[in-house]
Amino acid sequence: MQHNVEEVLTSRGTFDDSAGSVLLSQIAAKGAEGRTDAPNGGGETRRVFSDAFVEKKYLCFAAAAALINYLESENNLLSGAMVKVKFEDPAHVCVIDNKTILGLNLVRGRKSSGLSVPTSPSLFDVLGANVRTTGAKKLLRQNIVQPPRDISTIEGRLRAVEELLDSETLLVDSATLIANFPRDFEKIVSGSFAIPVHSSSSRSTALRLAALIKNLLRLKDALSLVEKTAPFFESVESELLTAIGEVCGNGILSDLKDAIADVLNPMVGAEDKTLNSRAEICFALQAGVDGMLDKSRKCFSEITEAVNTRASEYREMHNLPSLKLNFTESKQFFITFKERECAKSLPEEFRLVNVKGANVHATTQEIISLNLRLSTVTEDCMHLTEKHLWKLHEKIQDAIDALSNLSESISFLDMLTGFASLVQQAREAGGGVYTRPRFDERSPFALRDARHPLLDPMGTNGFIANNLYLSPLRSMVIVQGSNMR
Repeated sequence: MQHNVEEVLTSRGTFDDSAGSVLLSQIAAKGAEGRTDAPNGGGETRRVFSDAFVEKKYLCFAAAAALINYLESENNLLSGAMVKVKFEDPAHVCVIDNKTILGLNLVRGRKSSGLSVPTSPSLFDVLGANVRTTGAKKLLRQNIVQPPRDISTIEGRLRAVEELLDSETLLVDSATLIANFPRDFEKIVSGSFAIPVHSSSSRSTALRLAALIKNLLRLKDALSLVEKTAPFFESVESELLTAIGEVCGNGILSDLKDAIADVLNPMVGAEDKTLNSRAEICFALQAGVDGMLDKSRKCFSEITEAVNTRASEYREMHNLPSLKLNFTESKQFFITFKERECAKSLPEEFRLVNVKGANVHATTQEIISLNLRLSTVTEDCMHLTEKHLWKLHEKIQDAIDALSNLSESISFLDMLTGFASLVQQAREAGGGVYTRPRFDERSPFALRDARHPLLDPMGTNGFIANNLYLSPLRSMVIVQGSNMR
């Protein structure tokens, strides 16, 4: 597994557990562990983390303070009740040290001498071959380096994978959902929560609104896909798949999808087009959402049509067959034509902007006036558009729990579907057979005809399967390795 991660240095002073407690109290979502009610001095109460709880988990709060400070320094403001805070008890997982992780090729493949890239796969590569989304890959990596030790958790996952294998239709439906789902859904959700810093720059505002519009459209498409898929989980039996189906069928998600569809024009995001024009942003909202916006957009269209008409008149009036009307965000409308078509000097009403090669760039007082009017109308449209986008943002804030649960559920479903697909592919290929383990706290640890999962993708031939038996009377064996070299 290759990691393209940029390391960012931050001041030691930002690692402050007291500051982390205050910051997390302000942005933590409902149900955060360790928060209690405290008087606010004005007869009201506020939710804070108790001193005893902070002292117990001071490293977590210090790291959170550093992270939040970094995010805000990058102009990503976090609003109230938008961060899901969960403290994992390490007693429920097996903690593997870094040297063992590297030695067992758990997340990185083995490198041959002198080569910078792995020449053999890692366990992560094999188990994650059919895992698609970014969230699921993170989840898989976490479960490899910190595997669960709670039997009920393991059994619940095994039952879910077994049910996916027993129902080909369910496996196909799950795989189809994952295949069409945005790989970076986590990023879409977090982008919907974050509040970018406002800027006085028109271009910065346009870029910010374009990013928000694109994010909302992708969120709507993802929610539409989930809504269509939710019925597939109505008849499942395993607790884990049932819980995933309930999350996908949450009515809050459906209401949010409808709210976005009622406001945003679906044609704006057609064919994954990039919003790189302020004009496109002005027409991003549906007609009828705002009467003033509709009037401003009508003025925008009339001004644009007037400029095009005037350009056609200039072409005929001055006999300039190559004359074209151009538009850029910086210059707005201007005209271009071939220099050779202009006998000795420019027409009297033309003002030279510059000459590029054989082309003359020019404007007129009338075009300048229309550009000024267009700028005013565009600013009005963008302001009204932004107002309605932030209303949508408030609705997303109300759905934070549902969206967070959906992100986690899709990641889990992707990982489980990847496991089931791996087993199915192994069966079809006639290679190593995967078997569901059985757990009993009173029974010994026994493996029969076991083989390392990395042997098949490496094409190892002639490997003899091994048996392994551990019990209170035979509590130690020497494992020499799986001969993967």
